[in-house]
Amino acid sequence: MINTAEQQAGQQQKQIIDTAMDNIQQSLQKEINRLESLIKMNPSVRQDEIQYFRKQKKQLEQALQSASLRLDAVKVIVTT
Repeated sequence: MINTAEQQAGQQQKQIIDTAMDNIQQSLQKEINRLESLIKMNPSVRQDEIQYFRKQKKQLEQALQSASLRLDAVKVIVTT
């Protein structure tokens, strides 16, 4: 029973991670691109603002790549 649950979770894990990676890419890359465009017109935008979002993106991607399954609990129901 536990093996079956782990197999099902493993099948879903890749899809969940891929979706999260897409969300990171869309949201943070969009902000990075916006700031890079803005810096061309407004020199008061600091380069460290762009670097902050690049660093966040990289750290989130690394965390997702090292994500793994973990069994937290098993619920047992006994009926008589």
